[in-house]
Amino acid sequence: MGKKQKKEKMEEIAEECTCGEETCSCGDDCDCHGGCGCGCESDHSHFVRQYYTKAEKIAMLEEYLSELKAEAAGVEEELAELRK
Repeated sequence: MGKKQKKEKMEEIAEECTCGEETCSCGDDCDCHGGCGCGCESDHSHFVRQYYTKAEKIAMLEEYLSELKAEAAGVEEELAELRK
């Protein structure tokens, strides 16, 4: 979804939402589809998959592991810098 489409979706949700919040605060790359976090966005959003193939699960776990390793490396760098 492009930035323009995402902005339009967020505006559409904000118009339908009655909780008083307008948009999320996650930034441009989030997956909440512009929901405000009140829970009402589930009434406005599209179908969300619950079941994944084995290959999809492996790919998601490999990506997650990669992110964890990058986070651990960042923590190690920060600790090394603080110990100097």
